[in-house]
Amino acid sequence: MHFIHECSGKNDTLSINTNVIWVAKETKNLIRDASTVKPMQISDIVYRSFGVRVLYYTAWNARNMVMEKIVGSYDKGYTICLELCVQIQKSNPGSIATCSREDDNLKFADMCISFKATLDGFTKGCRPILGLYGYFLKGKYGGQCLSIKSLDANTGLFPIATFLCRSECQTTLIKFLTLVQGQLTLYPSKLIFISDRQKGLVEAVLLVSPYSNHRFYFRHMHKNFKQLYRGTYLMTLAWNSSKAYKKSVIKENLNKLEVAEPDAKTWLEREPCESWCRSYFDASTKYEHVTNNFSESFNNWIIKIRDKPLNKMVERLNLIQMTLMYERKLKAREWDQNGLVPRAVKRIKLLKTYSHHYRLEGFQKDQWLILNDSDTIKLGKTYMHLQCLANYWIALCTCSQSD
Repeated sequence: MHFIHECSGKNDTLSINTNVIWVAKETKNLIRDASTVKPMQISDIVYRSFGVRVLYYTAWNARNMVMEKIVGSYDKGYTICLELCVQIQKSNPGSIATCSREDDNLKFADMCISFKATLDGFTKGCRPILGLYGYFLKGKYGGQCLSIKSLDANTGLFPIATFLCRSECQTTLIKFLTLVQGQLTLYPSKLIFISDRQKGLVEAVLLVSPYSNHRFYFRHMHKNFKQLYRGTYLMTLAWNSSKAYKKSVIKENLNKLEVAEPDAKTWLEREPCESWCRSYFDASTKYEHVTNNFSESFNNWIIKIRDKPLNKMVERLNLIQMTLMYERKLKAREWDQNGLVPRAVKRIKLLKTYSHHYRLEGFQKDQWLILNDSDTIKLGKTYMHLQCLANYWIALCTCSQSD
């Protein structure tokens, strides 16, 4: 009989009896400083500090316990949503503020907030482009934050409406668009939606706003493209096709793509060129980008409030928008009230540096023939509200760029 124990034993440091209160006490400073810390990260920190691994849900409950002491109760946030909507409508007449629950169990379903000031600001001073995008909520019960944004005349991000719901699907997208569609249709020209082609989104936009154009962020198409067709050469041709300002360049890249991989060209052409090719975009929007820059900008705005209770999130979002409007109002007072916005002026100054490569030849009223160094002819129309310098710039600018 051997009395000497030589086996290594089970190296299991997981403790199912670890107390949630103890974990919360030991990690409260970390969670307070980094509210986005995940339960698995909390488990790793406890293991490194005390040599004990805690269950995922123990870490999850500990995080929520600390967060509720900091920001308030998540459960209470849902119970006061109805009253919050009532107060928004009282203090901001004409705003959209709705909160609905499921009929069978009265659970929270969704909440839509759109202030009167932002709705009026969109119809009176923004470009006819609408970014539709969804973001995950990081609070105790998760969920989705859907948002509609636009761009003002100075290419600044302009939030219009926010929709908080349990999940992003065709049903919630249709409801969100239906709630705001009546106000969006007051815009004096045709609208263009730009999105990430999330499941059900294309159908929702087509159903609620059938006469609007719909573009896609090419980065999301490219992500699916490279899963099927690998190789730097193919991906470069796909990106060049999307970003080209001239239709001839698109055809050239697609022809090269067809030679290299015929199925890749067919895959890209499943979607209309108007939805992902820059040169086919509606020039009235003056927005030529094929990436989701302004949706990512909005994500950076709300990243610090996505883990808050629902009522606190709405209040912080209101504060962000109010501060944004106030700061832009102060900046606008410093602009030339009879001139162009600063970004347009900056663009004109840049184009002036290329003016010596071109010369104008009169064509007819408000139109010129523009000849470059190689005598290639370009034809452009006047923008009637701008004077000589701007006219010259508009004539050159046939690429639908934002300024």
